[in-house]
Amino acid sequence: MNLPSSLLRRATFRLRISRSVTSTQAATHFPTTRKYSQEHSSDGYRLQLYNNPLHDLVGEITIPNGSYTLEFARFPVFPSPKEPSTSCLLWGETKAALLAEKFQPSPPSVPSRPGMYFLGPSSVAGTGVFAQEDIECGEAIMVERPFLMAFSHTPDNFGVDPTPLIPMVPEALGLVVAERLSKSEQTDFYRLFSSDNSVWPIMSQNSIPVSEPLPGPYSGPHNVVCRDVSRINHSCTPNVELTWDPTSFTVLIHSNTRISKGEELFRPYRNILEPRSERMELLYQIYDFKCACPSCSLPDDESAKSDTFRRFLLEPRYTL
Repeated sequence: MNLPSSLLRRATFRLRISRSVTSTQAATHFPTTRKYSQEHSSDGYRLQLYNNPLHDLVGEITIPNGSYTLEFARFPVFPSPKEPSTSCLLWGETKAALLAEKFQPSPPSVPSRPGMYFLGPSSVAGTGVFAQEDIECGEAIMVERPFLMAFSHTPDNFGVDPTPLIPMVPEALGLVVAERLSKSEQTDFYRLFSSDNSVWPIMSQNSIPVSEPLPGPYSGPHNVVCRDVSRINHSCTPNVELTWDPTSFTVLIHSNTRISKGEELFRPYRNILEPRSERMELLYQIYDFKCACPSCSLPDDESAKSDTFRRFLLEPRYTL
């Protein structure tokens, strides 16, 4: 099940916080473990969150037919200036499968040339990404490892109605952002543009979907957040394409047309082959903005022609 951002943005959460320190922890000066739990559980659904920097267990979700753990992980385990790491909120079985495979990201690839882009104020929204120089079609402009990854669906093998779980995911993510990200990562996270400067709107409006599954019983998609790539604004007539490299845990941005120096980079947030009305509705529901890109600003008669052409591209083609 996908986690609808429109529902999550409207959800209000209240947490009861208690602190407990064992005698062993007190004697060895271990950090205090803070236990968070929802004030009201519903029909056998319950979330218990933990914060102990010495343990990767983030939380446990209890449902009518069992319980599942939420785990924290960093890949690569030992980061360096040339090999930054990604902080991950994963289902416990996913993390176990990655560790069983002894997964370590391969070194990232490199752009076609260094210094091909810069950040600056955008006329569309917030801070955008711009071409530092003329860029030819097909060039690799950006290669970036995200600083945050989180699952975006509940496992299909739950076998129960996942609706009561919807408010629980932002709580777990909020704990990871507050307690597991570094200070610089927190700064990068809260600098991202959103309609509400809180964790879930920032995540839902700036994250990048990763469709390639990770190993383990849960094979659904994840979302990632990058310091620079997440700042690329949307257009239904994009000039760059985004791909995810699962072996190096990196996001790659390539130009799909010639881009002039100083021109802003745009990527599609949704399927741009959908009709304008559907694109605009989904963008407003999920990202909280009305698209005013060149395609969505066309007069109605021109937009109808554009929709017809996009529908033609969307329909399956058969060849002999």
